[in-house]
Amino acid sequence: MQQTLLLDRVITTATEPLRRFGNTGGDSMLGNLVAEAMQYRRYIETEFCVTNSLGIRTDILAGPITYEQMYNVMPFENTITTMILSGLEVQELLDFATRSSAERGCNSQIQVSGISFTMNCRTGKAEDIHVNGEPLEAARAYDMCTNDYMAWGGSGFRMLKRNTTKVNTGIPIREAMIQYMRDIPQLPACYDADTPLDLCKSGYAVPDGRIVTKY
Repeated sequence: MQQTLLLDRVITTATEPLRRFGNTGGDSMLGNLVAEAMQYRRYIETEFCVTNSLGIRTDILAGPITYEQMYNVMPFENTITTMILSGLEVQELLDFATRSSAERGCNSQIQVSGISFTMNCRTGKAEDIHVNGEPLEAARAYDMCTNDYMAWGGSGFRMLKRNTTKVNTGIPIREAMIQYMRDIPQLPACYDADTPLDLCKSGYAVPDGRIVTKY
């Protein structure tokens, strides 16, 4: 009985379904939310974050968002891992993600925060990469967060497996999501609370074109 009561606890409310896949094949409502929750978690706060789309197992339905729903969205006990990548390694990471996505109808196999790019599914290359609005610099070092599954080469991300700077923080992604959503009265929502949702270009669980698809 106690376990049932705990799972029934409400975190926040979704005014519409939060989809894990985007309409354009790029970033999605739920994907953006997950990646941001990871990046902005206290003691993480990296420059950007990348997580795999298929690690998000289901949509969030409209209505009260409960702990039980979060276990459905994130059923695995994945944790947040941080690492340092060079600009060249970031390019390699996104090129691989683009090729992998191209093999699946140009539907993005990653979701991101703090970084934007165009998936050119014709060439298999990531283009127009920006980190926090600034063009990617090949020789610069960037700190990134991801999930422990990807960090150790899951889904073919071998360039992350060979990275020697990775640190598994032990912070569960599900817990980071719950903390992040707890402070947002309803989802989706604009970052600017005075902007109506139908005019919103960026916000919580709002697709904003951070991953553009190109066929």
